[in-house]
Amino acid sequence: MQFSFTGPGKVRNINLSGSSSTQSSESLLAEARARRQAREAEQRRHDSATALAIWWRGVQARQAVRKEYANIFESGPGQLSPIEWTRSLLVSGTRGDQGEARLGRWSSVFVADSEALFAPFSTRNATQWLDILCRLSVRLLHTISASPQSPHTINHLTVLQNLLIPDRMPKHLPPATTQDIARSIITTVIPAKTCMYPHLNHAILSVDSKLKTSPLLPPLIDIALAPISLLNATKEANGIVYQEVIERFIASILAIPSLPYRLPLPAVTRISSRFPFMHLGRVDLYSLVRKLESSDTTGGSAEEAKSELAANLFTFLPVKVLSRFKDHERRDYLNLLAAVFDSFPTGALDPRKSSVGLARNKTIVDDDSDTDSDVEMTLVAAQAPAQPLLSPRTRKRLEQLTDSAYLTALIGSHADAAVCRFFVSLWSAWPTRKDATLAAILALPTGAGATGGAYGIVKGIWRGQIRPIVGTLGDGAGQGTKALDSLVGKSTMLPHDCMLTCGLDDSTESLWPPLVFLTVLYTNMLRTMSDDEFFSTQIGQTPQTQSAQNPLSTSEVAHFGRSLLGVVFRLYLHEAVISTRRVPGLGDINFGMVREWGTELLQSICLRDSRRKFTPEGHWLMVDASDARQICAAALLEDEESTNPEILFPTSRAGYVTSRTTRAQLASLSPRSKILTHIPFSIPFDVRVQVFRQYVAKDWKDLAQRARNGEMFDGLSHGSRRRSNAVVRRGRVAEDGFKALSGMRKDMKLPISITFIDQWGNEEAGIDGGGVFKEFLTSLAKEVFDSDRGLWLANKQQELYPNPHPYAKESGQLEWFRFVGRVLGKALYDGILVDIAFAPFFLAKMLGRESYINDLASLDPELYQGLMFLKNYKGNPEELSLNFTVTDDYLGQVTVTNLVANGADTPVTAENRYQYILMVAHYRLKTQIRKQTDAFMEGLADIIDAKWIRMFDQRELQMLIGGTPDAIDIDDLRANCVYGGLYDESHEVIETFWKVSSTCLCLPHPLIRALLRW
Repeated sequence: MQFSFTGPGKVRNINLSGSSSTQSSESLLAEARARRQAREAEQRRHDSATALAIWWRGVQARQAVRKEYANIFESGPGQLSPIEWTRSLLVSGTRGDQGEARLGRWSSVFVADSEALFAPFSTRNATQWLDILCRLSVRLLHTISASPQSPHTINHLTVLQNLLIPDRMPKHLPPATTQDIARSIITTVIPAKTCMYPHLNHAILSVDSKLKTSPLLPPLIDIALAPISLLNATKEANGIVYQEVIERFIASILAIPSLPYRLPLPAVTRISSRFPFMHLGRVDLYSLVRKLESSDTTGGSAEEAKSELAANLFTFLPVKVLSRFKDHERRDYLNLLAAVFDSFPTGALDPRKSSVGLARNKTIVDDDSDTDSDVEMTLVAAQAPAQPLLSPRTRKRLEQLTDSAYLTALIGSHADAAVCRFFVSLWSAWPTRKDATLAAILALPTGAGATGGAYGIVKGIWRGQIRPIVGTLGDGAGQGTKALDSLVGKSTMLPHDCMLTCGLDDSTESLWPPLVFLTVLYTNMLRTMSDDEFFSTQIGQTPQTQSAQNPLSTSEVAHFGRSLLGVVFRLYLHEAVISTRRVPGLGDINFGMVREWGTELLQSICLRDSRRKFTPEGHWLMVDASDARQICAAALLEDEESTNPEILFPTSRAGYVTSRTTRAQLASLSPRSKILTHIPFSIPFDVRVQVFRQYVAKDWKDLAQRARNGEMFDGLSHGSRRRSNAVVRRGRVAEDGFKALSGMRKDMKLPISITFIDQWGNEEAGIDGGGVFKEFLTSLAKEVFDSDRGLWLANKQQELYPNPHPYAKESGQLEWFRFVGRVLGKALYDGILVDIAFAPFFLAKMLGRESYINDLASLDPELYQGLMFLKNYKGNPEELSLNFTVTDDYLGQVTVTNLVANGADTPVTAENRYQYILMVAHYRLKTQIRKQTDAFMEGLADIIDAKWIRMFDQRELQMLIGGTPDAIDIDDLRANCVYGGLYDESHEVIETFWKVSSTCLCLPHPLIRALLRW
């Protein structure tokens, strides 16, 4: 119980009536708020009613005024002055049927009496009359655009012609007055809000494209050209208005689909003669592209407008016109075209494909590509770029770029940066035309274009634009050039998370176009260049023989290749940061594309260097031995991590990565692995051999772990099958080996115990500790690669390649090719050398590399010489009566194969002979042995991962298979020999062995190699 000693506490009031007579503060506030909102709503209704009443009274007043002035207008020009009559027209309105009728009447009157239109300019009311005509000109343009098929349209156009063209004005007016009249009206109808060009565009498009005789077309073109002619005549061609007029005309008129084919010839001629194509340098290219993308010029997409503009420009600027251009005018034209093509998404001009596909970081032309390298792709679905619907006529006009005369006119006296940027931009927007364009450039006759066709172009770009930039080559391994530091950063060993800023800003914009263009062009030139041409000297040669030579000396090739390697090496090393970033000055082209193009050229140059050395030792090494080992160790780690990327990057609930950073994350896993795969020559050979053996050791370790875990492998448990056994009869090694081992596939990686049966059927004594299997594998390789078995053929150098005979394509023989591939893979896996030499083009296939015409010399020397004759033929190739077919004669059975559709009816010409040469080489080196090669590679892949051997070139792979062809140093062999078991260097048997071996120095080299193999 509580007591209060301070008096009674707070009294609690209890209401027994059941309801409260008081309200809370919240309810009072709510009631006040509701009353205030009601008053505000009532005030708004009152204000709205007042505004509506005012508006309605205004409408009634305007209608009354318009009606009054319409009545005044109806009184006719005879009762009123031109100013009063025209003012009554403007006030009464020109919209609607009645308004258009009044405007039509007005136009017909002043068309019939054009002197009356200009009479007020001789009075003191000239300024007032000019202001009225400016306003009326805007009304006329709107009416023409809204009702182009109206019977009054032709009169409207005539009035505008009279107002905009000083030569059509009365002769009694001073020239200054006529020009002032036209200039005032032009400044009214050019600004964006009242611009006349979209209205003229709509009017032209409203005319049937097949109706060239329409009376509307000539005046429409005259009106469109009038501002340009006036500003040129009055020396105002440097002003902002002139620039705006040029941009508007290009975006609205020149981008009309098939414009030259929908206009009468006189109108086309007027555009060609009056439009200042030589003043394109005054155009703001970015502003022009924005106008093209924001306007509805063609009634379609912005891409269609831009493609139509390019096609129309090619038509209005034929070879005769281009050839008269000065160098700066030609550059301005090329820069405009490049800006247009730059604005396209990559591949936008290619034939339309499905709208959704996987985004790739390289372009796939078709399944018959010459390269077997894997295509890298993202894990997310990507929307394909919007592709314009090009009419056959438009596409055909764009394809005239491959015309020899047009290319010559475009390139001019020398291939400058504008030429380079134009072609690279074109290839980005239209990848499928890249090869055709390059073939056309290569086919330019000597003396054309840049003073010597493609020969002069390459030489000019290198000596005039690239060599001054790259400076002097560094002396030591791993040193790049000064220019490379400005392009892609100085350090080659920067961490992956370091954002490279050098080379990605606008300061290097002028450096990239010539570098990329020269890289792509020289790559294609090397495809049809023989080694004799490559190593030919240019000193003292006449232009008539230059086309059959290398435009660059071997020292220049070495310089260029080393400089390019510095760029490509860094692009691989920092792939996660910059591969998807756009190249400054090249529109939609990214650094990943530049890296691929550079890689292809470097591989081609280094292949020549491996066949016939022209660079100093260590020329291609980008890092020293210690850094190379770090890169290789990182590559091994990347390979292990990449086998299970989910460990690094969690997946979504749907089971796949959807983040936009996925591409960069996946790319960050394997830049060093890609260096080993794509530009292995930048790493020392001995380091790459160590990496290869480490790949094998890691794979063997994984197999052993799976065997211990009892996992299934090739359908069998390793827990019960640690070693396979095979019984082989002497003299039938291939037959018995095939029966015993052909079904093992990947199990051939495991140890195999061999038991030999001698000729009397007795089992040979001995325990296979590895030596017996080595003997078996050596004998097996000798038999299965024997050309007498029909699977393989040998060239004059006794180098092997698959037999192209149909017999070798039968299913049973293809199974033998798979088995042979596993046999070779087993030899590589176990480090056993086999005395086999493969043809260079087949080694290239094993490496997933392309083979070109130079590889054909090792297969068919006569065909090779014939193709070289065709390439350098000075006359008309059609005289040789060649077509796009190849003929095969297998034991009297003759077959003819088309290289292209209707190949028998497609003659070989000067323009397509490079394509023919490449196709014949492709057929002989790849197509006719495709099945055999695929089967062999399938078997090899069971044992050897493709990326393990792609670290080497053809010569290095041959060394890995059969050993070095160099002389063997017995003393060096003795110094590096490792002994085991009971033997050491002082053992009597060992001393006797080296004593006997030292006497072998006088023996032929093959016998010394046989000793080493033993």
